[in-house]
This record gives sequence, structure tokens and C-alpha cells, in this order.
Amino acid sequence: MALVHADSHEAVRLARQLLSDKALVVRSAAVEVLSEDLTAENRDLLWKQLEKPINFKREQSLWIRPQIVKVLADRPLSNEKVYFAQLLNEKEADIQKEAIRGLEAVTGKKLGQGRMARAEVVQLWKAELAR
Repeated sequence: MALVHADSHEAVRLARQLLSDKALVVRSAAVEVLSEDLTAENRDLLWKQLEKPINFKREQSLWIRPQIVKVLADRPLSNEKVYFAQLLNEKEADIQKEAIRGLEAVTGKKLGQGRMARAEVVQLWKAELAR
């Protein structure tokens, strides 16, 4: 993709614009570029992108939504705890899984034992966050 061959500053600038492109694969590539430059501004853009109608089809998440949450959960900020907590209410397992990873990283806690079902871990986190 052309974004890879642009200088990093220009690539980030283009990626910000391409987050709104009609083509899912283009938006996905933009997320990859932004994942290498997670400034506060870029993080904000990614959080906002999660709720854009263009990233849903018939009320189902397109693959870009779990991709965005994974990027954010890879290097979460403590002030994002509330956003990850909200994502526990999503119905898609991939999004919940990444939200749990983000919460674990932010809080330093790991809830659940061994191979506990994701739904059970989600409930444990909801109870923990309600305290």
C-alpha cells in the first residue's frame, strides 16, 4: 500500500484522512499506520472511529473494530479504563476479549482462572468495575 512507502509523518497524516475512506481495507491499513504513532490525537481518532456507522454492517462489527480495540489495548492509557469498560457491553467476543486485555493492562489485575469462559470473565470485570 502507498502508505507504507510515504515518509512516516506524511503516512500518519494520510492515515488520519483515510480512516473515513469507503473501502474497509483502506481504513484497516490506516489503523495499522496509526498503530505505529499512538499520539493522544491518534488515539482519540481511533476511539471515535469505533462508533462510526461505516464500521458496521447490519448492526454487526466489521473486522476493523476489533482491530482498533486491539491496537488500543496493546498500549492502553490509564485514562482509557472507562472506554475499555464500556466495550465489555459489546456483543462481539473479539471486542470483549481485547477490552479485557486493555483492562488487565491498565489495572494490573487479571480476573478469572485458567480457561474460564469469556462471558464469565466479562461478568467478573463488570462486578469489579461496579465497586
